[in-house]
Amino acid sequence: MRGGQEMREIMLSLKPQWAELIYSGKKTVEWRKSSPDTGEGFRGRRIYIYETSPIKMVTGFFHLHSIYEFNRPIEPKKDSDAIKAGCVPYEDLLKYQGNRKLCAWCIASFIKFDRPYSLADFHLDRPPQSWQYLRELQK
Repeated sequence: MRGGQEMREIMLSLKPQWAELIYSGKKTVEWRKSSPDTGEGFRGRRIYIYETSPIKMVTGFFHLHSIYEFNRPIEPKKDSDAIKAGCVPYEDLLKYQGNRKLCAWCIASFIKFDRPYSLADFHLDRPPQSWQYLRELQK
């Protein structure tokens, strides 16, 4: 294990429109420019969803199935399944990728909470820019 982070939970910032697509089951890939450690045991890692303005609350989570890295430009024909699963138009995705790698975080399952939680409930005083590991809580 690298730094003991293999099963640490993650807080992910998302616009409400993307969170709703995840909770509806339509969005099964979340696109990011970076990814968590994918060492042994990363599958099933819990990814909490912080919805940005106007919600500004943690509304649920998903379990990570896998992560695929694209170290080349996304191609509409070759990568059509991933593009469709991410619910982002190809042109927007290509612009987001730029000259960098692109990571497809594949969603295994999701839960939307009955009520939202504050960041303080997760011992955070501000939302992550994109995503961050959560420190382990004492039980």
